[in-house]
Amino acid sequence: MRSRLQKQLLYLVAALARGEDACGDALLPVSGAGMIWPLPFVAEYGSSSFAVDGVVFELSRRARESRVVARAAARYERALSSSSSSSSSGDSSVVRLELEDGDAVEEVPQLSSFARSREAYELRVSSFGGEIRSTSTWGLLRGLATLRQLYLRTKRGLCVPYGPWRVADRAAFPWRGVLVDTGRRFYPLRFWAQLLDAMERVKLNAVHWHATDDESVPVASKSLPNASRLGAFGPGAVYDADAVSRIVKLAADRGIRIVPEFDGPAHALGFSLARPDLFCGDLYDVTREDLYEELLAPWFNDARRLFPDDVAHLGGDEVNPSAWNESASVLAWLAANDASLDSLFPTYARRVANVSRRAGFRLAMAWDDVLAAGVETDVVHAWRGKGGSPVVDDPWLVDAATSGLEVVTSHGLYLTAGHGVDDDLVVKWQDIYDRDILAPLGGNETAASYVLGAEACVWGTSVDARSWDSTAWPRLAVFAERVWARNDSFTPGNYTDILPRLMLLRCRLLDVVSVAPIDDPPRVSKRSFLEQCDALPPLAL
Repeated sequence: MRSRLQKQLLYLVAALARGEDACGDALLPVSGAGMIWPLPFVAEYGSSSFAVDGVVFELSRRARESRVVARAAARYERALSSSSSSSSSGDSSVVRLELEDGDAVEEVPQLSSFARSREAYELRVSSFGGEIRSTSTWGLLRGLATLRQLYLRTKRGLCVPYGPWRVADRAAFPWRGVLVDTGRRFYPLRFWAQLLDAMERVKLNAVHWHATDDESVPVASKSLPNASRLGAFGPGAVYDADAVSRIVKLAADRGIRIVPEFDGPAHALGFSLARPDLFCGDLYDVTREDLYEELLAPWFNDARRLFPDDVAHLGGDEVNPSAWNESASVLAWLAANDASLDSLFPTYARRVANVSRRAGFRLAMAWDDVLAAGVETDVVHAWRGKGGSPVVDDPWLVDAATSGLEVVTSHGLYLTAGHGVDDDLVVKWQDIYDRDILAPLGGNETAASYVLGAEACVWGTSVDARSWDSTAWPRLAVFAERVWARNDSFTPGNYTDILPRLMLLRCRLLDVVSVAPIDDPPRVSKRSFLEQCDALPPLAL
């Protein structure tokens, strides 16, 4: 019986004798490293191509200790299985997953592990097989996402062009997120599964779950059952403990964190149907002790049992104190305690941060409004400008980072801006690619070390489950490349190399999410064979 190596060699010799290219029927708009999205830190490739009859994974001893790695290997084996009876190699390619000594084997991703490992990996693929090496579970997952993009499914089966390959890669930022707003829209589990699959493919690693808002409280609480019973859009629009657990597990299996946000003291009216006594107009009555003891403490305690991430996002945006100023009971409390109206919001921010920590969340995160009120949280979420400053200035990122505070920015990254209002605010994919989130720091490396990354926000005010994908994608993919690779060699305004890569990626993502067509900038000539994905070979990989 011939060995696997002998079979591969015989196939390659026969192919060369016929002058045959194993990927000969694959009309690709890109070559080499351009096949990989986001761009890797280092990619070395050749000029050969080879066919395989599927991919199987061999796990090292430490890799076998990880249930996440085992499930990922099974998932990618299914994705990379041969669907063609005419595949010529007659054997599967064996790729070894090597989890090297380093971080502890982890089943749940955390910000600390992403920051420490940078999700780094090294990948090698040739006609003889392949290997992915990493010191972390999450690095192996990122390597698998890259591996998938090296394979094409042609009429003859699976093939790898431009081999042999060596990729050495790592993330530029440990926080590469997207905001999902269920406070305004309910998204079914199928939506979540598709989103997480697509995020995995482009190496996004965090979902900021804006769980509650004025319109809805869709997350069920064992201690406060009336919150969702009365506050959700309906009985079919509630995430019970089982649903949340399924979403968190789907995310963890793909190396994606779920960071819950429970906004307050504004954007919290959804709770008022269950506890109207705890509100002044559209704000929490932050002077009442039972707000903290009977609502916030049990809510965060229950949330901690649902969400394993170390970070709780506390909201804190768009607080207009006029409702407090119009409340006789609040004014009486201020007089009795010799306190000012301006002290109410920062006092609330400090107290709710303490509530979240006592519940077990290690880090408190809040919108930059909280920093503006004089309260420093563990992570600042920048989103606003100052006095009409241009987006590229990102003033709250600068304020936080230069003050030694860890910061995530969403400034200029609202993907729903312009949908229905303020159309001049539309964020195009070119705008995202032109933007370097560290540029406002002017080369201050110390301040840059406090920038954890960025989030693209898809608010539910103007999108629902049917329109979410085409609103967010492909801009989310462009965002993913900028926060994974930064691509320092990129010249703003020059999309010649990016456009065909993005079009190819769109074709590959369409089996998961409904990606909007790529708008072709005038400076780039149209290539008709790229206009329709069915002009390319099947690229479900």
